[in-house]
Amino acid sequence: MAEVSEQFHPQGAAFAPPITEDYDSETAALVRACLCPLFDAATGWKELCERLARRGFFIAIREGRLVVLDVNSRQQICTARYLGTNLRDLSARLGRPMIVARRDRVAAGEFLV
Repeated sequence: MAEVSEQFHPQGAAFAPPITEDYDSETAALVRACLCPLFDAATGWKELCERLARRGFFIAIREGRLVVLDVNSRQQICTARYLGTNLRDLSARLGRPMIVARRDRVAAGEFLV
């Protein structure tokens, strides 16, 4: 069973789940409860990125997937699909994102906001 800890970021307290998508059901519910409202309420990419940053997270493209990462450790928390969305659906709602490709990784990019 995965342990859940409270981690403090410069921006304020944020839920810091273990780094895996193989969460037990309670941790999965916490991950989704923490992140889904941020995605659901966003009206633009900048707003989404700012909301995530206040909680100690950011989004990026890794191995062709939209993922949520921890600001401090830079470790992947989950994919957007794990949260019930994807880049295509978000782009339809939030507009076309500006992404800079990373040359040091395959199918990776960083969001510009």
